[in-house]
Amino acid sequence: MAANDEWSDPLGWIIAGTAGAIATVVLWSALSVVAVLVGVVIAGAVMGVKVATSSRRPQLSQRRAGQLPRPPRNSEQSRYLGRCEAAVARLTDLTERNSDDWLHARVGQVDDQARDVLVSVRELAGRATVLQSSISAANPVQLQQDVASLQAQIAATQDPALRAERERTLVAVQNQVSAIGRMQNLLATLYSRMHSTAVDLEGLASRVGELVAMGSDTVREEYASQVVSELTSDLDTMREAIVATESETRRWD
Repeated sequence: MAANDEWSDPLGWIIAGTAGAIATVVLWSALSVVAVLVGVVIAGAVMGVKVATSSRRPQLSQRRAGQLPRPPRNSEQSRYLGRCEAAVARLTDLTERNSDDWLHARVGQVDDQARDVLVSVRELAGRATVLQSSISAANPVQLQQDVASLQAQIAATQDPALRAERERTLVAVQNQVSAIGRMQNLLATLYSRMHSTAVDLEGLASRVGELVAMGSDTVREEYASQVVSELTSDLDTMREAIVATESETRRWD
């Protein structure tokens, strides 16, 4: 419940009023009019605490709802994510160890953009995990067996009503098989995108290592600028490809 709704919640005012009334009764004999004021203060404090506490709940629940599962160890998405994380870690290490101010600034920009790409790769890994779990739970092998069994039963059924019922069941099972096929294709797309991104990030880290080793003296500064520009363009291409893949997977949310 939002803070504005809390102020209009009648239950909150009942609780606060009850607390204030109890305080007033307890203090009346000793403080008379002052007891009334104390009761009002206590009622306001109770209501304020209720509003402040509840106003934080939506943020926490929204944050939990938006979290995707971490990929299981040794899964295909976990291996690709690990390669991406290792490549970005190498890039960060090269940036921090680089003592050339000019090159440090430019490599640092590449490092920041690579971190953004890594965040997106983690989301792809989470979505791949959701798809993988959904496919496994649907038990595609069992469904294929059901299709074969129903087809055999339909071929041997003479009763029209029973045959129609089995045909309806077959259509339902075939629809599930089709949905699983689409999920499997999408999962393969996610794996392919994560693999290509891992290779691209590893290549990017190698080229940055080359730049850091060369330095940026007056002879090589123009070449270094060209390489940094190319790396930035490569990162933009990576992000665009990942966004396209994310858009495809969000159709299943």
